[in-house]
Parts: sequence; structure tokens; C-alpha cells
Amino acid sequence: MHLSYLIFITLYQVISDYCSGFSAINLSVLIVYTAPFAFFLLFALCMASLIKAAKKQKALAFALGSLIQMVVPDPYAERTIKIVAEQKQQKTKKEKQFKGLKISK
Repeated sequence: MHLSYLIFITLYQVISDYCSGFSAINLSVLIVYTAPFAFFLLFALCMASLIKAAKKQKALAFALGSLIQMVVPDPYAERTIKIVAEQKQQKTKKEKQFKGLKISK
């Protein structure tokens, strides 16, 4: 079991034991308010473990990184496409210029 899962279960048990005198509505409201913090904590723990795996050059970290890169859209996609196209044009210009020059001995 993952550490984050155990932490979540432990927190849920502590909260449910503490709130046993409250009604079910109060408990559900408490869970709703703490859910964003729990999500952030779980996300941070997952990312920390992925960073550690990437530093050790594990294949899983690279696979998940490339999967995330495929799923998450690139906000600068148009700019990146323009830059790549300009680089290709400059490269072809330089190649044509070098082909036109004759090297004399």
C-alpha cells in the first residue's frame, strides 16, 4: 500500500471517530472542505516520488512523463510550430548557400 493511501485512511478514521457525535451531514461537509487539501497532499506525494524515480532514471518516470506530455495540451503550440518552421527554413538557406560556394585549394 502506498503511504499516501495509509495517511488518507488514518485521517478518515480519526475524523470519523472525532465526529461520531455529529450528524452525517456535518461529517460529509467536513470531508468536502478537506478534500482539496487531501488531493493536493496526494498529488504532491505522487510528484515527489516521480521526481525521485526520474533522478534515478527509472523507466516508469520517463513513461509517465511522456504520457502526461501527450495528454496535457501545449499552450504555446503555435509558437513552437513557427519556431521549428523558421529553423528549418534557415537550415535550408544555409545548405543552399554552402552548395553555391566552391572551395578553392
